[in-house]
Amino acid sequence: LFGLRTWNVPGEFAVEAPWNVRNHWDNRNVNLSTNVSITQAPTPSPTTPQPTLEPGMSRRLDATGETTAAPTPQSPWVETWHHYCVTYAAEPHPKEKDRYLPGNVTLYVDGRKEGFWKNATVNTSLGSPLYIGADIHGSKTLDGAVDEVYVYDKALEAWQVEVLHGILSPPPTAAPSAVPTPVPTPPPSLSPTLTSAPTTHEYEDNLVAYYPMTHGKLDDAHTKFHGKAWRPEQPDVPDSMMVAADLRQTDARDGPEGAAVALNKSFYEYIELPDNVTRSISGDRPRTVCLWARIDKWKNARIFEYGRKAPQGELFGLRTWNVPGEFAVE
Repeated sequence: LFGLRTWNVPGEFAVEAPWNVRNHWDNRNVNLSTNVSITQAPTPSPTTPQPTLEPGMSRRLDATGETTAAPTPQSPWVETWHHYCVTYAAEPHPKEKDRYLPGNVTLYVDGRKEGFWKNATVNTSLGSPLYIGADIHGSKTLDGAVDEVYVYDKALEAWQVEVLHGILSPPPTAAPSAVPTPVPTPPPSLSPTLTSAPTTHEYEDNLVAYYPMTHGKLDDAHTKFHGKAWRPEQPDVPDSMMVAADLRQTDARDGPEGAAVALNKSFYEYIELPDNVTRSISGDRPRTVCLWARIDKWKNARIFEYGRKAPQGELFGLRTWNVPGEFAVE
């Protein structure tokens, strides 16, 4: 099929398109709903400071400004914090152990579903670190800052993504509902599945790693899979040796009271999280990667990426393009 469908929520859409033969993501660009949504998108987090428009400015849905005496406002995608989440949901294979059927990939931006691909075949290569702000070769670096990186070995549901973004309050308790009693003769009933309420920072269930960037550090607050920062020794020399980078702490997405790490565009800095982080989210297993990012310059860059390129394997990640607000899921 090829078409455009609506859902029960006003302003929510899905594009139906055939999956190509190579099951590859490179040409599947995602243009966010700033051009099509009835409401102004993206929806900012309540804790994210927003730019103040000058008198005479008004924000259009195509992210430009109509002005009379005032200058044209900057795109809301540039030098502002946004929340990015990519999930892959798949059911276990009925006959093959530790294998999964083709599943669904979803891209969330600022807590809203902005891209959805059904029956996607994902088979990410094993043994790769998770690169934040660069591709697997340490190139295509991101100009900006990152904060609050979460990795799960399950696909979060939409409401859980909303909780991480901050537009939905967590449930008050994790207590399960009562199991109904069968009639007339009750057989032994299975225990209900418990889903823990989130703590101050993260969900406990299926969490692989969590990087709050406290004091500008790359420490994993969950399982101690600490990250490292790298940069080319000679930034403008091709194939320069990579050396440790000292990332600068910057204001977090919730203001100067928080902490985030800046990725310096002059030194091509990036973050490498160990392959222990991707071990349970490789192959065709379900997964979620979420983070806050501030993109200062839009170009062909990576928000995150891991795996290997064909023919050795496949990649999984999120890239940006030259147009603010335009992405591609790998």
